[in-house]
Amino acid sequence: VVDTVGAGDSFQAALLAGPVRIVAVVGGREQTIALEGRPDITERKDWRVRFEGRAKGAGLRLSATGWVEQDGLCYLELTYGPDGRRPVTLDALRIEWPFRAEAAECLLCYGPGGNFSTRTTKVLPAGEGRLWSTLDMGRMGASMTVGSFYPVVWLGNEQRGLLWWADSDRGWVPDNDVPAHEVVRTRNAEHGMRNSAGAGTQVVLRNNLIGKPFELSAPRTVALSYMASPFRPLLKNWRAT
Repeated sequence: VVDTVGAGDSFQAALLAGPVRIVAVVGGREQTIALEGRPDITERKDWRVRFEGRAKGAGLRLSATGWVEQDGLCYLELTYGPDGRRPVTLDALRIEWPFRAEAAECLLCYGPGGNFSTRTTKVLPAGEGRLWSTLDMGRMGASMTVGSFYPVVWLGNEQRGLLWWADSDRGWVPDNDVPAHEVVRTRNAEHGMRNSAGAGTQVVLRNNLIGKPFELSAPRTVALSYMASPFRPLLKNWRAT
């Protein structure tokens, strides 16, 4: 969806090193679920395009619905469940947003309700491995009974960036010891991206939907939005549209 709607680009340059990935860990084996298909367009208007799509992998069946608005905002509802009648035990399940290293220099994250008293703004450090996680900010700032879900994360540089946000952790499996979000720096070759992104590194924002072994017996749905910045200018007289 990111490639299709153009959210991978901002201000005439690429933000992402490749497509967004859904990664499952089953039986200790990490698997990237294939997302090569294009979504079906279910509504096309000047100010909004609705879509839906499906995928399978790692014993899971995935479906997604959402829309893209005229300024580039994308809203997505992702449903994941067993591909069959039997439950699936997952060691982990996450969404990965792979940024080009030069496009992800800075980070912003803040608490629910626009709570800037729990804000983190930082220049990402050098080196590989984990660069930041919501565990650094603490559960108290997240205002969560369990887990460290924060609703807003932005990654970018002085020219462009990508804003991720969600109203709640509905559909996640929260855990106090597993960060809801983390940022890591990895080698492109680890993801088979040497040809598309060079032989350097990429900075990956991870949404850890499941962080510890969990028996998935029924579908769960997560909802999130993302938007490249600077956003596409609104049409003249947009309030009357």
